[in-house]
Amino acid sequence: MSTDVVLLTALVVLPFAGSVVAALFPTNARNAEAWLAGGVALAELAIAAYFYGPIARREIPRAEFEWLPQL
Repeated sequence: MSTDVVLLTALVVLPFAGSVVAALFPTNARNAEAWLAGGVALAELAIAAYFYGPIARREIPRAEFEWLPQL
């Protein structure tokens, strides 16, 4: 797998994974949930910034996965 495929996948999956982790925190862990949300947002920003160059050059970052191979 190339770096682009991994980062594009992380760009999609990371918010969902962060929300699952936040749901598992105890109810009184508001500070930890805030730090988690900030960390996820910062990671998403860093990944989006990585793709700024190719998008500015009008290149399209792509990730293709085989989905339900011939049934």
